[in-house]
Amino acid sequence: MRSRKISTASWGRSLLFEVPGLRPQSHPCQQAGGYRNQIANHIGAVDGRLEAVKAAVYLHNATHSSVKDLAMGAAVEGVPLFTKAERGGFIEYLQGNLGNQPGRMAADRAAHGMA
Repeated sequence: MRSRKISTASWGRSLLFEVPGLRPQSHPCQQAGGYRNQIANHIGAVDGRLEAVKAAVYLHNATHSSVKDLAMGAAVEGVPLFTKAERGGFIEYLQGNLGNQPGRMAADRAAHGMA
């Protein structure tokens, strides 16, 4: 079984910063990578196989220039970052990594810890 985590975020521009007393804002690829790790480690059907889980970030309302520091920094291996200008690349990524069958049966298998 392969699992996918697609994280869409409403980032119009880069907002990586720390404010005293608040948790630091983490990079969206780090967030999606964390979700991927949680799925790999806690869904029995995946059995800890990180390669069986895909993650990506699509910043649907951001331009590449408005998030250039995100694109250049804090990269997470295997978690590509796409902006609205790279929508075609994101669609290709999805087509290459998602099956063309309904996901109901795979979701049931994942919920019951079966491969």
